[in-house]
Amino acid sequence: MLTYGSGNNYDVGKTIGQQVSDYVRANVNIFLHEVLQTNHKLGWLQAKAREEMSLLGGECVDEIAGIADGSRVPFRDLLLYNLYGDYFIPDGCTVMMAVGDAGHQGNSMLMKNSDQVGSESMVGDGFNQNKEIYVIQIVDPEEGNRIIGLSAAGRTGIKVGVNNKGVAAGSNIARTVELREKKVDISKVRASDRTQLLRDGLQENSAVEASNLVSKMILENPTSTPGSMEFVDSGVGIVIEGSYTHQAIDVVRNDVTARANRFQLLEHTNQPEDVSSVCRYQRCMQLLNENAGELTLEKFREFSRDHVNGPGQNSICRHGSHYREETSLGAAVIEINGSAPEESVISICLGKPCHAWRDSNGYATISFDQLDTIPSGFGDGTVWNEFYSEEPRLP
Repeated sequence: MLTYGSGNNYDVGKTIGQQVSDYVRANVNIFLHEVLQTNHKLGWLQAKAREEMSLLGGECVDEIAGIADGSRVPFRDLLLYNLYGDYFIPDGCTVMMAVGDAGHQGNSMLMKNSDQVGSESMVGDGFNQNKEIYVIQIVDPEEGNRIIGLSAAGRTGIKVGVNNKGVAAGSNIARTVELREKKVDISKVRASDRTQLLRDGLQENSAVEASNLVSKMILENPTSTPGSMEFVDSGVGIVIEGSYTHQAIDVVRNDVTARANRFQLLEHTNQPEDVSSVCRYQRCMQLLNENAGELTLEKFREFSRDHVNGPGQNSICRHGSHYREETSLGAAVIEINGSAPEESVISICLGKPCHAWRDSNGYATISFDQLDTIPSGFGDGTVWNEFYSEEPRLP
C-alpha cells in the first residue's frame, strides 16, 4: 500500500485515513484484541491515553484526528494504537549502516529489514496469512520536513524512513532480560513509542539534532520496550540504545555498524539465549566489512535478502514455519545525497525481501523530486500480497 498526504497535519491524516481506511480499521481492531488479552482494562487505558497525549505533540494529535475522521475509526481507539502499539505489538528488525567514506562514493547508507510476529486474529481485510500488510507513507506537510517511510496503516510513526534534509532513521527492539521477564508494567511507566520518536527525529535537519531530541525524550520517558534507534546523515551515524534504566550512544563516522535485536553497548542487559540476534549482527558486520568500498543500493538489497544461517529465524531475511514466529515483512534501503539532500533515494520493498527485491514489481525506488514514479500497484495492496511468502526464494 501507498499513502500520501499533504497540507496541514489534520489534512495529511484525513487523506491517508481515507486512502487506507480498511487497513486502519483492521490494525486498530487487532491492537484492541491484544489489549483485551491482558489484564489491562480498556477504560483504564483510555484514561491513561488522555493523560499522556502530550507525548505525541499537538501536530501529531491533529494528524491522528485526521486519520480517525478519514478512516471512520474512533479517535480514542486510534490514539491508544499510536501511544501503546509498540508495547502490545512490538517489532523485531535488522539495521545496517555505512557512513560517509564507508558508504557509496561518500554517500551514507542505511538498510532495515522490518520483522514482525503474526496472530490468529489477523484475518480478513487488511491482513494476509495472519500477518500485517505494510504501507509506504509519504508526508508532505505545509510546515516541517517531508518524509518517506515504511509504516503500518493508522500509525503516524514510521518503521524506517528519510526526510528531505538527508536524514535517515530506523529502529529495533532489544531482547533484554527485562523484556523477557516483563518487569515493566505499562501502568507504572509513561512510555514513548519508537516509531513516533523516529518520526519526531526526522523533523530535525541533521542526525545530531535528531539524536539530541530523541535522547532527551527517552531520558524523560523511556520507550515502552527496550531498543535502539538509528539516525544517519551525510556525515555521521548515531545509534541510541535505551532500556528502562540505561541509555548509551554510539557515534559512527566514516565507518560501518549494525544492530539486530540486541544491544552492543549495553550488552550486559541482553538475553543470553537470543541466538538469532547474535547471528544476524555478526553476519551484518561480515557483509559490511567484506564489501567495504563497493557498497551500493543493490549491494544492500542483497544484504537484505541474505539467507546465511538460514533461511530461518537466524538469517537477515527471516522466515518461519508458523505465523507467530517473527519474520521479515518489508525492507528499505536509503542512500543519502550529501550535496543535494532532496535527491536522496529510498528503495522500499513490500513483502518478503528475498522475493520482492528480485522482482522490479516488488519494490519502489523513490526520491523527493520524483514522487510520481511510484508504481500503481503500491496503491491497492496487491504488491505486498504478491511478494509476501514464508517459502524462501533461493538463488
